[in-house]
Amino acid sequence: MAATTAEATAGVPSDQQEEEQQHEDQEDTDDDDVDDGEPRDRAKPGKKPNKKPAKKPSPQELKLKKEFMLIDVNNSGFIDKADLVKATGGYLPESFFTNAIKLMDTNRDGKISFEEYKIVRGLASSLKEAAFGKKTGDGKK
Repeated sequence: MAATTAEATAGVPSDQQEEEQQHEDQEDTDDDDVDDGEPRDRAKPGKKPNKKPAKKPSPQELKLKKEFMLIDVNNSGFIDKADLVKATGGYLPESFFTNAIKLMDTNRDGKISFEEYKIVRGLASSLKEAAFGKKTGDGKK
């Protein structure tokens, strides 16, 4: 007895069913790939992703980082009142340090980040140049 066409194709998915399944599969992979606004580099297996090289800090920024690290005595990555007291040997009143931090602490978290430090040092350099003039490498103004 020969099987009817309906019986022969009962377990075989139709073209429409296959397309729907592919669409669902695509949605499943999209869910795993959350778009959080970060660019994705989809390198092929065995190839390294194209990453931009880190920007090399300028000599001035390296100098500022060294200064910052000398003041950050507890190596927290921030300068706080305790760091300033230790760095100066405690010869100045605490109110001096409290006021200094208030002036530099732009995000009001009670400590000075490296970014805040760079801003203040840049302003200090600008004020120094305005008051005394910019020196050249030969000692002349």
